[in-house]
Amino acid sequence: PNVDTFLVLNHFEIPPRLDHYHRHCVTVPDLDEDKHIIAIEPVIAKATGKKYVHHFALYGFYVSVDCGAFLDTNGQVQHAFGPSLFGWGPGGTPMILPEEAGMPAGASGLRSVMLETHFSNPNLDAGQYDCSGDRIYTTTALRQYTAGTFSAGDFYLSLFGQPVVGENELVGRHRFVCECADE
Repeated sequence: PNVDTFLVLNHFEIPPRLDHYHRHCVTVPDLDEDKHIIAIEPVIAKATGKKYVHHFALYGFYVSVDCGAFLDTNGQVQHAFGPSLFGWGPGGTPMILPEEAGMPAGASGLRSVMLETHFSNPNLDAGQYDCSGDRIYTTTALRQYTAGTFSAGDFYLSLFGQPVVGENELVGRHRFVCECADE
Protein backbone atom coordinates (compact mmCIF):
# COMPACT_ATOMS: atom_id res chain seq x y z
CA PRO A 1 0.00 0.00 0.00
CA ASN A 2 1.28 3.47 -0.96
CA VAL A 3 4.72 2.28 -2.10
CA ASP A 4 6.65 3.84 -4.99
CA THR A 5 10.03 2.92 -6.44
CA PHE A 6 12.77 4.69 -8.30
CA LEU A 7 15.89 3.33 -9.93
CA VAL A 8 19.51 4.40 -9.59
CA LEU A 9 21.22 2.50 -12.40
CA ASN A 10 24.51 2.77 -14.21
CA HIS A 11 24.25 3.46 -17.92
CA PHE A 12 27.95 3.17 -18.42
CA GLU A 13 30.59 1.68 -20.70
CA ILE A 14 33.07 -0.18 -18.52
CA PRO A 15 36.59 1.00 -19.39
CA PRO A 16 39.26 -1.57 -20.32
CA ARG A 17 41.08 -1.01 -17.00
CA LEU A 18 41.71 -3.39 -14.15
CA ASP A 19 39.75 -1.26 -11.63
CA HIS A 20 37.42 1.67 -12.11
CA TYR A 21 35.02 3.54 -9.80
CA HIS A 22 31.98 5.09 -11.48
CA ARG A 23 29.62 7.52 -9.74
CA HIS A 24 26.06 8.30 -10.79
CA CYS A 25 23.68 10.72 -9.05
CA VAL A 26 19.88 10.84 -9.09
CA THR A 27 17.46 13.32 -7.50
CA VAL A 28 14.81 11.74 -5.26
CA PRO A 29 11.45 12.00 -7.12
CA ASP A 30 8.68 14.28 -5.81
CA LEU A 31 10.87 16.46 -3.59
CA ASP A 32 7.87 18.44 -2.36
CA GLU A 33 6.60 15.41 -0.40
CA ASP A 34 7.85 13.90 2.84
CA LYS A 35 8.53 10.20 2.43
CA HIS A 36 10.46 7.34 3.95
CA ILE A 37 12.82 4.96 2.21
CA ILE A 38 11.67 1.53 3.37
CA ALA A 39 13.77 -0.86 1.28
CA ILE A 40 16.68 -0.92 -1.16
CA GLU A 41 17.13 -3.80 -3.57
CA PRO A 42 20.19 -4.49 -5.73
CA VAL A 43 19.57 -4.72 -9.48
CA ILE A 44 22.34 -6.73 -11.14
CA ALA A 45 22.65 -6.64 -14.94
CA LYS A 46 22.64 -10.18 -16.32
CA ALA A 47 25.26 -9.61 -19.01
CA THR A 48 27.80 -7.57 -17.05
CA GLY A 49 26.87 -7.41 -13.35
CA LYS A 50 28.20 -10.75 -12.21
CA LYS A 51 31.32 -10.54 -14.36
CA TYR A 52 32.46 -6.93 -13.81
CA VAL A 53 30.70 -5.40 -10.75
CA HIS A 54 32.91 -5.98 -7.72
CA HIS A 55 30.66 -4.04 -5.33
CA PHE A 56 28.67 -0.84 -5.07
CA ALA A 57 27.62 1.63 -2.40
CA LEU A 58 24.69 4.04 -2.25
CA TYR A 59 25.08 7.41 -0.49
CA GLY A 60 22.45 10.06 0.32
CA PHE A 61 22.61 13.87 0.27
CA TYR A 62 20.39 16.42 1.98
CA VAL A 63 20.73 18.75 -0.99
CA SER A 64 19.80 18.22 -4.62
CA VAL A 65 23.05 17.68 -6.46
CA ASP A 66 24.44 16.18 -9.56
CA CYS A 67 27.67 14.23 -9.27
CA GLY A 68 29.61 17.16 -10.69
CA ALA A 69 29.12 19.10 -7.46
CA PHE A 70 31.08 16.44 -5.55
CA LEU A 71 33.67 15.39 -8.12
CA ASP A 72 36.61 17.15 -9.72
CA THR A 73 37.31 17.03 -13.46
CA ASN A 74 39.02 13.63 -13.07
CA GLY A 75 35.98 12.11 -11.34
CA GLN A 76 37.68 12.15 -7.93
CA VAL A 77 35.75 13.05 -4.78
CA GLN A 78 36.35 16.62 -3.65
CA HIS A 79 33.69 16.76 -0.91
CA ALA A 80 32.58 14.27 1.72
CA PHE A 81 29.72 11.97 0.77
CA GLY A 82 26.43 12.01 2.60
CA PRO A 83 25.31 9.11 4.75
CA SER A 84 25.92 5.58 3.50
CA LEU A 85 22.53 4.02 2.77
CA PHE A 86 23.28 0.60 1.30
CA GLY A 87 26.08 -1.55 0.01
CA TRP A 88 26.13 -4.60 -2.20
CA GLY A 89 28.69 -7.27 -3.04
CA PRO A 90 28.32 -10.74 -4.56
CA GLY A 91 25.85 -12.73 -2.48
CA GLY A 92 24.31 -9.55 -1.03
CA THR A 93 20.60 -9.26 -0.39
CA PRO A 94 18.07 -6.41 -0.27
CA MET A 95 17.80 -4.16 2.78
CA ILE A 96 14.24 -4.18 4.09
CA LEU A 97 13.57 -1.96 7.09
CA PRO A 98 11.20 -3.01 9.89
CA GLU A 99 7.59 -1.86 9.42
CA GLU A 100 8.10 0.76 12.15
CA ALA A 101 11.13 2.51 10.58
CA GLY A 102 12.09 4.47 7.47
CA MET A 103 14.85 6.80 6.26
CA PRO A 104 13.57 10.34 5.61
CA ALA A 105 13.65 11.47 1.98
CA GLY A 106 12.04 14.18 -0.09
CA ALA A 107 10.91 17.52 1.37
CA SER A 108 12.57 17.15 4.79
CA GLY A 109 15.04 14.35 4.14
CA LEU A 110 17.48 13.05 1.56
CA ARG A 111 17.11 14.92 -1.71
CA SER A 112 19.52 13.01 -3.93
CA VAL A 113 21.48 9.77 -3.95
CA MET A 114 24.79 8.69 -5.48
CA LEU A 115 25.62 5.17 -6.62
CA GLU A 116 29.34 4.40 -6.54
CA THR A 117 30.23 1.22 -8.44
CA HIS A 118 33.60 -0.53 -8.37
CA PHE A 119 34.17 -2.33 -11.66
CA SER A 120 36.83 -5.03 -11.88
CA ASN A 121 37.90 -5.85 -15.44
CA PRO A 122 40.91 -8.21 -15.16
CA ASN A 123 40.83 -9.16 -18.87
CA LEU A 124 40.65 -5.47 -19.92
CA ASP A 125 37.55 -6.21 -22.02
CA ALA A 126 36.27 -3.31 -24.14
CA GLY A 127 32.74 -2.49 -25.28
CA GLN A 128 30.94 -3.75 -22.16
CA TYR A 129 27.98 -1.68 -20.90
CA ASP A 130 26.55 -2.00 -17.41
CA CYS A 131 23.15 -1.02 -16.05
CA SER A 132 23.39 -2.46 -12.52
CA GLY A 133 22.34 -0.41 -9.48
CA ASP A 134 19.58 -0.12 -6.90
CA ARG A 135 15.80 -0.06 -6.78
CA ILE A 136 14.70 2.20 -3.91
CA TYR A 137 11.27 1.72 -2.31
CA THR A 138 9.59 4.73 -0.70
CA THR A 139 6.29 5.51 0.97
CA THR A 140 4.49 8.73 1.93
CA ALA A 141 2.89 6.81 4.84
CA LEU A 142 5.60 7.91 7.26
CA ARG A 143 6.77 5.33 9.75
CA GLN A 144 6.90 5.79 13.52
CA TYR A 145 10.72 5.73 13.79
CA THR A 146 13.52 7.30 11.78
CA ALA A 147 16.15 4.83 10.58
CA GLY A 148 19.73 5.79 9.92
CA THR A 149 23.14 4.30 9.34
CA PHE A 150 26.43 4.33 11.18
CA SER A 151 29.78 3.94 9.45
CA ALA A 152 33.09 3.29 11.12
CA GLY A 153 36.49 2.62 9.67
CA ASP A 154 35.58 4.26 6.37
CA PHE A 155 38.20 6.51 4.78
CA TYR A 156 35.46 9.07 4.02
CA LEU A 157 34.58 9.30 7.73
CA SER A 158 34.89 12.78 9.20
CA LEU A 159 34.19 14.46 12.52
CA PHE A 160 32.12 17.62 12.14
CA GLY A 161 33.57 18.29 8.70
CA GLN A 162 37.17 17.67 9.76
CA PRO A 163 38.83 14.62 8.19
CA VAL A 164 39.89 11.87 10.54
CA VAL A 165 43.68 11.72 10.43
CA GLY A 166 46.27 9.42 11.88
CA GLU A 167 46.86 5.74 11.51
CA ASN A 168 45.64 3.40 14.24
CA GLU A 169 44.80 6.42 16.33
CA LEU A 170 41.61 7.18 18.23
CA VAL A 171 40.68 10.72 17.25
CA GLY A 172 37.20 11.02 18.68
CA ARG A 173 34.85 9.46 21.16
CA HIS A 174 31.16 9.16 20.52
CA ARG A 175 28.52 8.10 22.99
CA PHE A 176 25.35 6.48 21.74
CA VAL A 177 22.37 6.32 24.05
CA CYS A 178 19.34 4.15 23.49
CA GLU A 179 16.91 2.38 25.72
CA CYS A 180 18.13 -1.08 24.78
CA ALA A 181 21.85 -0.52 25.43
CA ASP A 182 23.72 -0.87 28.69
CA GLU A 183 26.35 1.79 29.39
